[in-house]
Amino acid sequence: MNILSVNRVSKSYQGGDGFAVNSVSLSMERGEIMALVGESGSGKTTLLRLIAGFERPDSGSIILEGRTVADGSLFVEPEKRGIGVVFQDYALFPHLTVRENMEFGLGGMGAAERRDRVAALLELTGTESLIRRYPHELSGGQKQRIAVARAMAPGPSLILFDEPFSSVDNMLRSQMRTDIKRILRKAGSTALFITHDTKDAMAMADSIVMLRKGRCIQSGTPDELYNRPVNAWVAGFFGKTNLIRARVTEGGLETAFGVFPHKGKKRKKGEVVMLSIRPESFVMKNPGEDCICGKITGRNFMGDYSEIVCEVHTGRESTEEVVIRVSPGKSCDGKECWFKPRKKKIHILPETGDH
Repeated sequence: MNILSVNRVSKSYQGGDGFAVNSVSLSMERGEIMALVGESGSGKTTLLRLIAGFERPDSGSIILEGRTVADGSLFVEPEKRGIGVVFQDYALFPHLTVRENMEFGLGGMGAAERRDRVAALLELTGTESLIRRYPHELSGGQKQRIAVARAMAPGPSLILFDEPFSSVDNMLRSQMRTDIKRILRKAGSTALFITHDTKDAMAMADSIVMLRKGRCIQSGTPDELYNRPVNAWVAGFFGKTNLIRARVTEGGLETAFGVFPHKGKKRKKGEVVMLSIRPESFVMKNPGEDCICGKITGRNFMGDYSEIVCEVHTGRESTEEVVIRVSPGKSCDGKECWFKPRKKKIHILPETGDH
């Protein structure tokens, strides 16, 4: 049984331009970590608020552990849904110690049970030494771990995270992703978080739901959204890609660079498509081999990889720019380089439209 089922949920605001959330459906299994990803205004925050019970949907239903908590005739208040929420600003009570913050939602437990529950969660999050501190005495990372522990304390069936890493600086971001994922996995928690950062989503989530203008554009594993996006917009959102127009022929995919092989889904001869080829999906070749020759116009050292920007002549006065990613030690001296796309890394997209 799914922990969470969202069925064709929609929400609009009076005076707003269209739907904030438009007929979105998703489901989560127990122990799953899911990310809602999208730009500002995509509807991800509204959807999170609908699941939490801070907003009422206009239509559709939300089911939590087999129990309907919102539909056309029923609405269960947030405090009765059994959901934990970690807010973007952590929302710790400034006048309470860490222990008191943790015990705040445990009123139904006896003193000894509360003490044991707090101790177990502080040990899980590695924050035992902070038990007597106040929020202003904590670092950003410490506040986040305490906020997660407090959300977990009542034993919710689902934990919601509102942009969990937006307040963490870049030096700590990677470590915090690792820490929070470890905590959730060890506790067996089910978690849904929203973010505009695809690196957060790919590092943390088992599954990703991509939202745009209130609609679900694509959902799947991080690998599926990165390597098999449904359109050019999703492809670009998840990182740099080379978009190359092609025509389907008997011999393969005819492009301005030559004919690329195609062994996937059978397509109609003459159909015009767009190819998405990630920078790391090219291999460097030796001069004279069956490959593409490009004039090097830029080199960008990125630390664990380097990017080579090439200008490729595709006609008498026409050129296309291609970005290739190579390992830092890969030599590409001179003014030209030769390269070729990996056969299994050429992804076909619709020629036009982004959804």
